[in-house]
Amino acid sequence: MTAVELDGCEQMELDLACIDLVWNRVRSRSVSPETVDPRYRLWVEENCTRFLGYLYELIRCPWIPYRPHSSQAQFTRDAAVPGRALAGQRYVDGDIIPSAENKLHQLMLAHRLGFLIPETLVTNSPADFQGFYAEHSGNLVSKKLVDLVISPDGGTVVPFTHAVQEHDLMRSEALRCAPVIFQQKLVKKIELRVTVIAEQVFAAAIDSGSDSRQSVDWRHYPTFDLGRFYSPYTLPAVEQRRCVALVQALGQCFGAIDLVLHPELGYIFLEVNPNGQWGWIEEYTGLPIASAFADLLVAKAYAHFRSRPEGALP
Repeated sequence: MTAVELDGCEQMELDLACIDLVWNRVRSRSVSPETVDPRYRLWVEENCTRFLGYLYELIRCPWIPYRPHSSQAQFTRDAAVPGRALAGQRYVDGDIIPSAENKLHQLMLAHRLGFLIPETLVTNSPADFQGFYAEHSGNLVSKKLVDLVISPDGGTVVPFTHAVQEHDLMRSEALRCAPVIFQQKLVKKIELRVTVIAEQVFAAAIDSGSDSRQSVDWRHYPTFDLGRFYSPYTLPAVEQRRCVALVQALGQCFGAIDLVLHPELGYIFLEVNPNGQWGWIEEYTGLPIASAFADLLVAKAYAHFRSRPEGALP
């Protein structure tokens, strides 16, 4: 169910599953309000535009003339061309698979495959955020919806996962500019980075709770040369199969999955990075990820050349 606010005052709810046909009449991009600091306007506009792309990917019905695809130039004539596959697009039964980066799609797909997921709210409504905050007694984290970085003053700022504080309620009007993911803050026995390569699964445990600087987001530590936090981990076979199935359902043969091991609930899915880095994990744990990745490259290259017509130029 999606709540839509019109003209800043009227709100209606739409069940995306009940939409039977969409007329994509006007191709346009989001425009930030004039009140937004010029240094942040591009970030706001990209977040809103890509969010709409993600949302539209979830409306699984016929589109006229076409469904925008979030991995392409949003809402332009190059976004999708009927009858022609664009780079990075995959199809099932003639319909485009939502992009692997789409965090909304990831959560829905993971839930269908049997993963536990945190209670989640994606919103740009201050009132909805405040209600979700009260419902969970402030025990929330906020996450970026789109994988973008900010460079307001020439330096790069990476928006990490953030533990929501009471003073964030005082700034909740800023949500109107761009949507944010809010999730229930989880108790973590350990965190897991699960690298899936074809049907091979390499799990590494991350002892994020042993240092307060990385307890909310283990990426927040300023450097990766902290091998004492990482160790190989044997993921149960049923969870391994879910991880492989998830990556395949996203139309990928590779993915880096973030899980949390809750002391009572078990394994909880957070998200997938479809191009996640893994070099430091192999260095700290000795997991043979590079070898598996090389095997995948060779297999893909071999299949590609086998599929060429005889005598075709390489």
